Amino acid sequence: MLYKSTIFVLVILFCGFIQAQDQNRISKQTSPKVVFTGDEVKSDGGIIIEAKNPLNSDSYMSGGFLWDMTLISQNPTAYDLQSNSSAQQLWCDVNNPDYLHVVYTYSAGPTTFNDRVVIYYGSPDAGATWYELGPVPVNTGTEGRSGYGTVSGTSDGRAVIMSHPEYPQGSPRAMVFIDDAAFAYVFSSWDSYVLSPGYNNGNPPIWPRLVVDGDDNVIFSASQSTNYGTADSMYVNVFDYTTQMFQGWQTYQGDQAETYPLEMPASGAFVGEAYLAESGTPEEGDVFYRESTDGGLTWGASQTVYTHTSVNDTGYGAIRGIAVNYYGDEPCVAFEDAWQDFAAGSYRQGDYNTLWFWSPNVNGGDPMALVDSSWANWNPGGGANDVYLGVSRPVLSRSEDGSLLLLAFSAATAVIDSSNDLSPFFDLYFMYSEDGGATWSDPEKVSPTANPGEEMDWRWHSMARVTPVVGGMAKVHIICEGDPIAGSQIQGSASGTTANYYHFTTDIPVTGVEDNIVANNFVLDQNYPNPFNPSTTINYTLAERSAVTLKVYDVLGNEVATLVNSTQEAGKHNVSFNASGLSSGLYIYTINTGNFTSSKKMMLLK
Repeated sequence: MLYKSTIFVLVILFCGFIQAQDQNRISKQTSPKVVFTGDEVKSDGGIIIEAKNPLNSDSYMSGGFLWDMTLISQNPTAYDLQSNSSAQQLWCDVNNPDYLHVVYTYSAGPTTFNDRVVIYYGSPDAGATWYELGPVPVNTGTEGRSGYGTVSGTSDGRAVIMSHPEYPQGSPRAMVFIDDAAFAYVFSSWDSYVLSPGYNNGNPPIWPRLVVDGDDNVIFSASQSTNYGTADSMYVNVFDYTTQMFQGWQTYQGDQAETYPLEMPASGAFVGEAYLAESGTPEEGDVFYRESTDGGLTWGASQTVYTHTSVNDTGYGAIRGIAVNYYGDEPCVAFEDAWQDFAAGSYRQGDYNTLWFWSPNVNGGDPMALVDSSWANWNPGGGANDVYLGVSRPVLSRSEDGSLLLLAFSAATAVIDSSNDLSPFFDLYFMYSEDGGATWSDPEKVSPTANPGEEMDWRWHSMARVTPVVGGMAKVHIICEGDPIAGSQIQGSASGTTANYYHFTTDIPVTGVEDNIVANNFVLDQNYPNPFNPSTTINYTLAERSAVTLKVYDVLGNEVATLVNSTQEAGKHNVSFNASGLSSGLYIYTINTGNFTSSKKMMLLK
């Protein structure tokens, strides 16, 4: 576990040591707090990089889990910066856990992005196959640009997407799009700028973040770039699904550019929002949490989660990456910090930083250090300024049964991309907690290991906010952009249409879960343990008396074992598989009952 008290003390001491260093370093290493509005156009072209073939779908062991990786995007994108904060681009309908919904900003580029749109992808089989449904709003990319999408869904399985498109109004503004049915790609839309009362502050709010409640109302926050730093540039609003009307804008003292995620606990008792304090105020660099018990119409007092340190207007403060979720009804917030010059509005991109976790009943209510950039082998060499730190952009999920908290983040490698301003390549990592965040598993690298010279940059990841539980296994879903060019091309000198989007999935056994399998279902469960050596158990359920075969195959399709070949009664069954005579590797087991066929993968590690 990561949180031994000695480690935490060393982190605090090291932070204090950094603060005591020569302040002359600040002016030499500071970077502006760059914010991407979606209006960027790369005019100089820079270095043009030839696109590489995307990675093929794969299954591999990484740490203690077997990960399945699948390519989502049908075409690579040149607009490779997906979010200014922790991305929210994946929704899993837990009532139909095979249905995954993804939004992804796309432009053919490579040096201008006038065709930039938000593409909607769907998977009906838990990520095994993906379909490009099209842009949202529905356009060809010539009627007006869109960007920075986020997705959730209604109680009956329809995607709810928000972004800030220009079409058809001519200027970006936060809009709500709701599909007619799951994957129907027939969206109704509502303009929050035109239809919302009480807004009179110039340009529309953009960069929306949303949550959908049990009545399908859409509660969302947005912010404005032009009035950034003023008292009325951050907003929250509610779209009432029954009346199809917005309830009106409410201002609050938050920061801009997606640093205000919202979520609801499984109980649905309230809506919660975590947010960064507004820049230019004494609270800049602080993190807050607040709740609404009336569906976002009014909000209670904010609770301080994290307070920045300050020595002559410099110190460690929270910046950009922030996520919120729940363990029961207890709020859980993950965020990152960085050394900042608050007076100048800049930060030191190359310095040490930490990922933090907070929940009111964990660590005495104080934030707890998870990992830091020294662990990540952080080797800053400059880089395209994406406000990406050594350990960056945490996202949080909870298991459907409430037993697990799950966290994914990006961590820098020591490999530098000389083609794009010495940007470091990043890997994707994952960890989980079974006790509400008090202790966590060691970080596990999810992204595949590449040969030297073939590295990929893994950034702008998302995770399903609620991870479904099927057959006693939490089905983890993470999406992430992989790019052979490190850092974004929006800010960097390199250009190319090279980035693709990928889906990663694995299973985690959960404990204390009610068995929801009913007698009229055929079900093949994931084997357990997995990976295994040399034995594992396979459970399955028959809806009726059936002639059953259960066979094991290697990856070439050769049959290596027949575990069942008989007629069996309806109900639950299990069989053991001893692979002591087989070599390490990936195997597939398949059940066939005549009316039902299903296959799953398992990994033998000797």
